[in-house]
Amino acid sequence: MRLVAAAAIILLAACGSRAVEGSVPSGPLGISPPPTAAAATPIASGAPGRTVAFPDLAVFVGTSSGDVYSQLRGGQPAGPKVHVCDGFVVRIEVAGGSSALVSCIAGSSFAVFTYDHRTGAVARVVGVDGPAIWADATNPGDAIIYVTRGACAPAATDCAQRLVRRDMKTGTATVIDERVGVVTDFQFTAEGPTIWRAKVTATYTRPEAEVGTYLLRGTTLTRFSAQRLVAGSKGRWLLESEETLSFNSGCCSYVVYRSQSESRVTPPEVPNERAVTMLSDGRSLAFRPEGDGPRGSMVVYPNGGGTPERTDRGTFLTFRTLSFEQPGWILGMAYAGTVPLTVYAYRIADGAFAETTLIDGTALAGVPAK
Repeated sequence: MRLVAAAAIILLAACGSRAVEGSVPSGPLGISPPPTAAAATPIASGAPGRTVAFPDLAVFVGTSSGDVYSQLRGGQPAGPKVHVCDGFVVRIEVAGGSSALVSCIAGSSFAVFTYDHRTGAVARVVGVDGPAIWADATNPGDAIIYVTRGACAPAATDCAQRLVRRDMKTGTATVIDERVGVVTDFQFTAEGPTIWRAKVTATYTRPEAEVGTYLLRGTTLTRFSAQRLVAGSKGRWLLESEETLSFNSGCCSYVVYRSQSESRVTPPEVPNERAVTMLSDGRSLAFRPEGDGPRGSMVVYPNGGGTPERTDRGTFLTFRTLSFEQPGWILGMAYAGTVPLTVYAYRIADGAFAETTLIDGTALAGVPAK
């Protein structure tokens, strides 16, 4: 496995887990944390899932050489290849329309590009030196949000970060926030840009009052939840608690369903469960890992939580996921930072699993409709 040293700069999300509501509402928003004793309880494995061939999908595939493909066929990048940057593709973001936002890194320097997959046009976004996402759900392409280095005092352990909104038409940059620990991770969701601020990162512990998911509207950040928003919209959301053990240990978190209020869905006897996605009908998918590796069980919860409809045992990773409800596949992978990249797939209809290893792959994103 080839490690890319520069990937340490990429913002990492502290993945969480969820559990069923307990009798003592001691956690945030009345959600009880998982019992300490439960961490030692083995997970009951589900029925073994079938292993099938990796599906052919329309998906952007970024590579360590700065190229972007638009298909996966036979488990490998395919279709036209466009050279976007002279570096390592760490992130590809889409938000409707025809353009993707590609963040690259070469050495210790970031560069961000727009890529129109209909015309093949590539253009660098001048002056942006950090990973970026789109800023507006209603007008994708009008603005971006990015994170860059802020002020750094001499011999400081942690330097400040700047969260910046850049207008793509005028080039105007507006600083939204600047301090240590501005962002743990951010993503473009059905609710627009969301910012996740974990309590514990590799070098920083955040005050409890600042932990959580924030929604960005224009240049205003509003705290949405103390938990990490994973998926959902329009009054139904799937969230995940922060890991309760050491940073990046892979344990332990629980899943939360939110509508009028937040309720823990993961049963108290399950020590670790990861939110995967919410389907359009309100059902939720979660993964119960068996240790730090990819083996575990995928769980399908009904709308609102409750007794699982199905549990399938197989291999999956939840650090970054892609949902293809049509044709019915969910992809999961590790964060960018290693080459080759192994991608895991789960088929919703029958619980089948698939996986493939992309020799040069570094980042994936869904291709918008032309």
